[in-house]
Amino acid sequence: MLFLHCSQKLATLERVLIRSFPESLKVYGSVFHINHGNPFRLEVLVDTWPQFSTVIARPSPKSFLSNERDSTHAHLYYEMTDDLDNYRNSYFLFTKDPDNLQDILTNTDTINWKQVLQIQAFQQNISEVINSICTAKMLNLETTRTVLYVKDGSWNRPELHMPPQQLQQGWEHSEVTPIERAGKVFRISPLNISHAELVNNNWGFGGNEQSLKYIQRCICYLPNLCVMDENGYPVSWTVMEESAEIRMGYTLPGYRRMGIAKSMLKFFLGSLMQKNFPLYMHVAENNENAKGVPLGLGFHIASCGWYQWKCSPVHRSERIA
Repeated sequence: MLFLHCSQKLATLERVLIRSFPESLKVYGSVFHINHGNPFRLEVLVDTWPQFSTVIARPSPKSFLSNERDSTHAHLYYEMTDDLDNYRNSYFLFTKDPDNLQDILTNTDTINWKQVLQIQAFQQNISEVINSICTAKMLNLETTRTVLYVKDGSWNRPELHMPPQQLQQGWEHSEVTPIERAGKVFRISPLNISHAELVNNNWGFGGNEQSLKYIQRCICYLPNLCVMDENGYPVSWTVMEESAEIRMGYTLPGYRRMGIAKSMLKFFLGSLMQKNFPLYMHVAENNENAKGVPLGLGFHIASCGWYQWKCSPVHRSERIA
């Protein structure tokens, strides 16, 4: 596998990946963040260049702290270097040739299978590859599939290169008009790190200490938005993650069907489009109430699904059993 370090090659890769939407969106979003400051310190590998069959975005094994730009949150780098942390150990894949991918994942050290990790992609045929490898390596495997929603729009505009802190500053310094619903006044505002526990407790993929650290980092370095009540308490929110997907959306039960989440997302999407972000999200297949939200905002159901595979080594006691 070849590392793409050159900014010109990475910019070229970003443009090439657009041709394979929506299947390539996970890798495209990762490359987009790498080209705009790389706040999660990801790196990109391809099988060949300039023509390629497989591209993988993965966490860099290099020391995080040595590259930290903001010492205020430097501790987050230490906390996200854990072999048991599948949030930090996230891989994003796209391939035009599943056999090529099988060979790469089997015969190279591209993925550290000794870690607890997760793989995300938008191609069903990758599932067969990962299942085969996990069986051969005796790894536990948890597979999640959801419905992928995509909003066509801004990615064909010229790239906007900006340092990572500016990705969040657009929300921190914006004057947002309060919204009124059911006789109550709400305020649209970015989250801050003190809200991470609230987000973590209400995220279907979270609820643990490792996910809390991950959410803290997303809030500190990536775009996010929430609706606050009159007391300044978040009642609805959404957070972007390192592959540029809009995730973790949640509204507290007592504030649903009021239109506050839709108002927040409209503002959020408009701001993201101005910064040339790809716009995509997923909803659980059995979450009928939530499926109408992206459709009402101009998203459409993609031709492919959203897949996540969580892989973890089998303990010796499990093998004996």
